[in-house]
Amino acid sequence: MRPRRLVSLLVAGCMVVSMVPASAVTAFADAGAGTSVTEQVGSTAYQKLAKAIADAKAGDTITLSEDVDVQQTLVVDKQLTLDLAGHKLYNTNDLWDKPTKQDNNWSLISVRGQGDLTITGNGVLDAKENDCYAVDLQDETAKLTIENGEFIGNITAVYAHTGEAVIKGGKFWIRQLNTNNVQDQYGLTLNCLDANRKNGTAKIHVTGGTYYKFDPADNWAEGANTNFCVNGYTTTQDGDWYTVNPRTYENVDTDVKPDAKPDEKNDTTEVGKPVDIDVTVTGNEDDVYNIAKFSLNFSDPKAVETVKLKIDDEGEEQVFDLTGFASRNYQDILLSELIPEGEETGIALLSDEPTTVTGRMTLILTYNTSGEHSVGVVFKDIGDAVVSSSQKEVKVDVAAKSVLKFTDCTATVDDKEIASGDEVTEGKTVTLKLAANVDQMKFGGFVLDPQQDSLKKVDDTTATFTMPDVPVTVTVQLNAEDSDGGVDALTVVAGVAVGAGTAVLAYHIGTEVYAEQVLGKGVAVPKTRADVALKAWELAGKPAVAVGEPLSEAAQAEKWAVESGLMQNDAQGSFNGQKKMNKLAALRTLDAAKKLG
Repeated sequence: MRPRRLVSLLVAGCMVVSMVPASAVTAFADAGAGTSVTEQVGSTAYQKLAKAIADAKAGDTITLSEDVDVQQTLVVDKQLTLDLAGHKLYNTNDLWDKPTKQDNNWSLISVRGQGDLTITGNGVLDAKENDCYAVDLQDETAKLTIENGEFIGNITAVYAHTGEAVIKGGKFWIRQLNTNNVQDQYGLTLNCLDANRKNGTAKIHVTGGTYYKFDPADNWAEGANTNFCVNGYTTTQDGDWYTVNPRTYENVDTDVKPDAKPDEKNDTTEVGKPVDIDVTVTGNEDDVYNIAKFSLNFSDPKAVETVKLKIDDEGEEQVFDLTGFASRNYQDILLSELIPEGEETGIALLSDEPTTVTGRMTLILTYNTSGEHSVGVVFKDIGDAVVSSSQKEVKVDVAAKSVLKFTDCTATVDDKEIASGDEVTEGKTVTLKLAANVDQMKFGGFVLDPQQDSLKKVDDTTATFTMPDVPVTVTVQLNAEDSDGGVDALTVVAGVAVGAGTAVLAYHIGTEVYAEQVLGKGVAVPKTRADVALKAWELAGKPAVAVGEPLSEAAQAEKWAVESGLMQNDAQGSFNGQKKMNKLAALRTLDAAKKLG
């Protein structure tokens, strides 16, 4: 029974890096990492090939230009790709334990130490009869990937003493049979040292290829029913040959969902700010556990600034920086490259159903370019068969600048006055002050859009706030000039905040000064329309009013106020004398009447 967590999505335990050859060059002596080295032709082909391997840098590709008679086991202890280019490596002299027995020279090629060898190019490794193997691995850290070609050995074609081999394709057979095993003399065509296979330090994983009289899915010599094939891969027999069938995955679903912040309305993130990409994988347990690597496909890789992977393993988060994989375009990232083999860390299961598992991980991306970008995730097994994939769009906008716009006031930052439209650093304190050319009697407070809780009163015409990371527009609340409706001061300034009650306070201070100027000290401001009209008529000197019949002073005042344009009847022609009037509007009416007088 497998542990109930999706270990395979981070620890496959059987992964080998596949090198991507770069462009070829003709000389190998000074080859840099990632270049391709061509083995030179001539009578010293072996010496030149051996030197090419010794001189190559990690990540290089060595390409053969002619068949090579191997004089001594070729040892690979770095990350290389050997492109046989249709040519043959062979030996005419015995290599077994040459030059000394202690050298463990068992094969044409031996991968040792930190060696990570990929063999491609549809060539041939042909070991001399009754002598050696085609290729072997001799250290736990050694890795071998065979993509194609023909491999002919004696007793064994590919031998893992310790290390890990992945066979994706090719043709495999042996010349010298295993005479110790009369039941299955071909049973060691692919072979691990038994003790090391049992303790997990020697591994062979098969996802392709054809094999003469050897079934990698049922290898008797390694133990009854030993299966070198990756889970779900099967073999088909045709005469003496066994072929590993390609694997298809139809029951695994991958979903990529951008969870863009902070703008959830249009699913948009900002340039330079991280966006979470949730990735879920759901499917048959045996299928999902085959996942060994993943690739990230970006529509514009240059627009991706940083890439991180977050794993939530039963409440414990781990974050891995993947930006270093940009050099290989985020392709074929082995899960074992992130978490050492043997650790039980993986994508937390969301389902514990017997045959179905769901795993989740989160990509954290930062973009440096605005626009619509696609994000694709492809999961593969160790043989490069696609298990599942998905792709979604992410919208990225230019980061909003902290621009301050304002009217009818001044703004100061760090004791320096700024202009409307200037950018203000987030976290700076902004001081707002009512402009001198604005009639204070009309002032109802500062209005900030968006509203800022940091807005505080300094005095009756001054306030401060802390600049956020978004644009802010400041306007000055000016109370209605000519409204004579019955709206009191509290209603007029509702929702306007310079601080608790500040706008109301400023309004009242202004009207008190204004009232003293218009009416004199201690004189109450009339509250109803009738009282305002009568007071205005008195301040104007009680001008005569043309009437058809005698009217009271109150009626004369109302008629005069309307005719003079200081006040208005309603839509039905009624004056509504008992209706209350705004204090500031009343004072403005009285002031105008006083000037008329």
